[in-house]
Amino acid sequence: MSAGRRLGFWTRVIGILCFVSLRFAAAHEDDGVPPGHEAAAPRGSEASETATGDAWGLRAENVVIARGVEERNPVGVGKAFAGDVGRLFCHSLILGAQGETTIHHVWYWNAQKMADVPLTIRSPRFRTRSSKKILPHWTGPWRVEVVSSDGEVLEMTEFVVQSP
Repeated sequence: MSAGRRLGFWTRVIGILCFVSLRFAAAHEDDGVPPGHEAAAPRGSEASETATGDAWGLRAENVVIARGVEERNPVGVGKAFAGDVGRLFCHSLILGAQGETTIHHVWYWNAQKMADVPLTIRSPRFRTRSSKKILPHWTGPWRVEVVSSDGEVLEMTEFVVQSP
């Protein structure tokens, strides 16, 4: 197949995909729920109580806390760490980004915001991480929220720092 024919083929494919996605969006702009998924979509106050991201757009998965990173992978993943750990890493997989966007890893200790780390997402499937220095006296419950640029909490993970 010549380069011109391949280009024409992919141009048609992209055109069809755009048409289908626009038709789908127009058909569901009133509720944002695809056919057959009506029961799974929260309504009213339930919608604000679910902090797991948009199933059809930007979302976070595999959010873990680890003692380190080797070859871009978290190592020493856990839910409890000694107070003398020194530094912890939050590793997350971000899916569904449309173009370049920013998310935040927001670190909380006992409900006090300790850090807000902006992270640039450059593709629809993007692994990213942040780290936080942990002082020995910062014991107790911690959480990290993965937050979209518009403030939506996409995912959250909790862990504990124990006395050394």
